[in-house]
Amino acid sequence: MLTGRIGCGIEIGTGSRPPIVRDLQGGVPQGTYSPAPEAAWVKDGCVDTGITDEGGLGLGPQQAVTCDSQYAEAKIVDIVDGGERTARTECPIDTDGFLDRPTGETACLRNLAGPHAGDPGKGGGILRVGDCIYAPDDGRAPPTERECYDRDGPGKIRSFAKKKAQCRDGDTATRRAAPTPVICHGAGAAAVRLGPVAETGACVKKPAALSLPGLGTSVRTPAQVACSDKTAWARVLGAARGKDRCPSATDYTLTSSLSYPSTSCLRRL
Repeated sequence: MLTGRIGCGIEIGTGSRPPIVRDLQGGVPQGTYSPAPEAAWVKDGCVDTGITDEGGLGLGPQQAVTCDSQYAEAKIVDIVDGGERTARTECPIDTDGFLDRPTGETACLRNLAGPHAGDPGKGGGILRVGDCIYAPDDGRAPPTERECYDRDGPGKIRSFAKKKAQCRDGDTATRRAAPTPVICHGAGAAAVRLGPVAETGACVKKPAALSLPGLGTSVRTPAQVACSDKTAWARVLGAARGKDRCPSATDYTLTSSLSYPSTSCLRRL
């Protein structure tokens, strides 16, 4: 919604809904605006609050309205008992987001128009094949959905299973609280940094090695410098999801489980 000011202390909102005139000094809303009449909270009904492209609740009073109302933003595709945690496994697969009700139920919502955070890879709604997840290696936090960085991940879901042994070769198995408790997914679920460590074509210094007791030798993230700098050591050929995916001209690789893509492909200068 766009907003503008007129006169002294008056704000006018403009958009698809009737204008709202508010006193900027904190007074009660003024003018002819009145809220939409409430409707029943039922499956296939609608609400005046949509789901953002990140999967959160948009602006609005969060009340049920008729679906032919100009205030309707999202459809109630189902209502389930329990909070959002339960809804994430019991709502329909095309759910964009959730709205808790004072009764203890949760409404499963699907926007009447895009964006649809519940679509595969978009970062919201119900976990489904094609979505991407964040899952720390230590297992201390449950897997959570996030928007995919590219067509392969990170942590792109390939299937769900009852047992870890049912995941196909090459998949990582992560447990969750659900009727099908195992998520079979690709690499990169533990990554906290999305995107290459250094730009393709850039030059970097030789990274410093760090000896960690019980963990062997680790290498710090290389510092990027001008290729003409006397400390420049290697040129970045690109980033890949593994050493075997680097260009043939690669001399060195640096891999980090906290980055996605995980491997930097380097060519010695």
